[in-house]
This record gives sequence, C-alpha cells and structure tokens, in this order.
Amino acid sequence: MEKPYPLYISKILDIGSFLIKNILKIVYQKKLYFKYLQKKDNY
Repeated sequence: MEKPYPLYISKILDIGSFLIKNILKIVYQKKLYFKYLQKKDNY
C-alpha cells in the first residue's frame, strides 16, 4: 500500500508557498505605494 500523505503535504506546501509569495508581493507593493504617497505629500 502506498501512502498518499507525501503527495498531500507537497500540495499543501506548494499552495502555502504560493500564497505567501502573493501576500509578500502585495504587502511590498502597498509599502512602495505608501512611500510614493508620502513623497507626493512632501512636495
């Protein structure tokens, strides 16, 4: 009998890393946008 666990775990890890990458990208873009707004306000 083969254990299906490793496949599930790898799928979960793939989805998790994908979500983390997207979240980090969004957070980074928001930080850049806020910096841009602050610079705009300073002028």
